[in-house]
Amino acid sequence: MLIRQIFDETSHTYTYLLADQRLGKAILIDPVLENTNKYLQLLSELQLSLTFALDTHVHADHITALGKLREITHCQTIVSEISHLNCADRHVVDGDEINCGSFTLSVIATPGHTDDSICFYFNHKQSYLFTGDTLLIRGTGRTDFQNGSSSALYDSIFNKLLTLPESTIVYPGHDYHGWTQSTIREEKKYNPRLQVENVDQFSEILNNLNLPNPKMMDIVVPVNKQCGLNKQVDSDTLPMNIKKHTQNFFTCEQISPNDIKTIAEQGFTLLINNRPDNETEGQPTSNEIASAAKAAGMDYIHIPIQRSLPETDIETLSNTLKNSTGAVLAFCRTGTRSTNLWIMTQLNVKQNQAMEHAKTLGYDLSLCNNALK
Repeated sequence: MLIRQIFDETSHTYTYLLADQRLGKAILIDPVLENTNKYLQLLSELQLSLTFALDTHVHADHITALGKLREITHCQTIVSEISHLNCADRHVVDGDEINCGSFTLSVIATPGHTDDSICFYFNHKQSYLFTGDTLLIRGTGRTDFQNGSSSALYDSIFNKLLTLPESTIVYPGHDYHGWTQSTIREEKKYNPRLQVENVDQFSEILNNLNLPNPKMMDIVVPVNKQCGLNKQVDSDTLPMNIKKHTQNFFTCEQISPNDIKTIAEQGFTLLINNRPDNETEGQPTSNEIASAAKAAGMDYIHIPIQRSLPETDIETLSNTLKNSTGAVLAFCRTGTRSTNLWIMTQLNVKQNQAMEHAKTLGYDLSLCNNALK
């Protein structure tokens, strides 16, 4: 059994190589994109085949190498089910097991730092715990973004991780002081954030850290929701009369379920259907579109609109786009209503500006004047 700890100097991230050397099978936990060649070199030198690449959560301080490693090695990528990452091959929940050669990793769901945080535990003569950002050496993960929760983190640490054998070796996802490993016994005794009597005291510590956000968070998180592969749509080869509005938002006329695989292959990650069902004879139903989108690995939302655009529709689209990752395609019968709805989500856009923008793309919004007033 081999365990190798690999350090990334930029993000202070620890990546872990676990391997059954007899069978030549390996796992990488929390790989960093910039270190992909280093991992490949190490795997080659040790004559190992990468079976799985895992992430403990959607990272905010570095880009994951999951997608790149899968492209090169054909390994299986694994993330928490809570992450809702369609780009991953497998989604695990608390209690699931990951078998690799002669050893098995047990998944422990540990929400708190982020809602999708998980840890990996196994016992091979000695017990080992790979904690990601949940439990650090003499510290813990923060809880002020990505649906973090101090009370959830307290429960994850005190009611799950600290109940493991005290001799368990703790391998953290980060360290900023040169520590490489610890034990459950050490963290119970010396970790200052764990010297509390209840969840309120623990939450008070975390809620008053006042830390700045990771510098690259706004860029890194959307890319990591694509497994580290920043897919871009080639606007020069767009099929089905798709019109580009921004780098990541496009509209088009009615599509069929058979079109969706092609759309996904173009790099689109979210499909928005703006047609009410049964609007015209022979029109694909929302359920048919949704099933095809799911099969193609795309997210899907139905926002049916008539000629007028209720504020609720505008707010729904605005929130959807705010939380989306990758390229978005919205469609209706001709593309006009989808374009109109998108324009209404933009700030400080006057009616004549909206009309001119749509006109340059071949859409006539003159029939939608009421919605633009």
